[in-house]
Amino acid sequence: MMTPAAILDSSLVGKRIPFTQAPIIDFGPAEGGTRAGKLEVAKNLRDACINAGFMYVKNHGVSASLVENTFAWAKRFLNETTPEQKKAVSMAVHGHNRGYFTIGEENLDPASQAAGDLKEGYNIGRELALDDPDRNTPLCGTNAWPENFPGFREAMLAYFDAMNDLSRRMIRIFAISLDIPEDHFDRMVDRPLATMRFLHYPPQKGIITEEQLGCGAHTDFGCFTFLAQDGVGGLQARNVAGEWIEIPARTDCFVMNIGDMFQRWTNDLYISTLHRVINTSEKDRYSLPFFFDPNADAYVEALSTCVTAERPARYAPTTGLKHIMERLSAGYGFDIVNGGGEKETM
Repeated sequence: MMTPAAILDSSLVGKRIPFTQAPIIDFGPAEGGTRAGKLEVAKNLRDACINAGFMYVKNHGVSASLVENTFAWAKRFLNETTPEQKKAVSMAVHGHNRGYFTIGEENLDPASQAAGDLKEGYNIGRELALDDPDRNTPLCGTNAWPENFPGFREAMLAYFDAMNDLSRRMIRIFAISLDIPEDHFDRMVDRPLATMRFLHYPPQKGIITEEQLGCGAHTDFGCFTFLAQDGVGGLQARNVAGEWIEIPARTDCFVMNIGDMFQRWTNDLYISTLHRVINTSEKDRYSLPFFFDPNADAYVEALSTCVTAERPARYAPTTGLKHIMERLSAGYGFDIVNGGGEKETM
């Protein structure tokens, strides 16, 4: 008996709109180094963050060939390594929020999904020297690299470094957009809790409901996310009217969205947008998200330019690590820091 083609529950159908209705930020003028160029980009960025929280970024400076090569290596790892190789670098074993996780191990919408997300993937963080003190910090530690798979580590770190560099340039434009000095965040992101992932979403078939999606509805946890998509599609974001909007891939752009920590930092001025992935294409979907989060000890409190008498501070101060740990711990059935199997439950 053949499995029927994918049929979406009516609540999951995204509203199809022209992609130009999702704001497009041209980062090129900021790269020119002039104050006028930076102000132009900052103004457009501010408008997009206030009204949408989801946008495209073009002229970002990361080469298309680097993106393509990273996708190719991600597919090679998923398709060419053995189950034993994957198990040896499993996040559940390795810890530190690094390494491989299989389908169902991550659940970004546990209130709706019993089985976890229909995706597998791999997490990579900063590559730390043996004497780096951050190796003793939760969510830092060491990356998990598969044995007997030459070239993989170098390819992944090349992409991580390029995206980390772009993110550190972008957060300077964020600072300008918030009427604070351009270098305000620099000392808070020189040892970032940044995470690069590659993800694989097998196609969904049959009747699909919120009980299991490729990626359950969620907001991102940290400052902001850059996303490279393949051409398969499936990403949706919920706009301020409560409508689910498709965010198709553009080969000349990254998708960028605001995370909860930046919404908190900006006292709810910038929006952390709910989004999800549903792969009904009958093809395998791959994506490369890069999550840019501050240093573990970065002090996060509402920025002075985002607090007024009418909008008092809405959140208690926290740190980068505390915020991310609180959010990450709810999404896995194992100890993401130490690994070693299922975490204890109360």
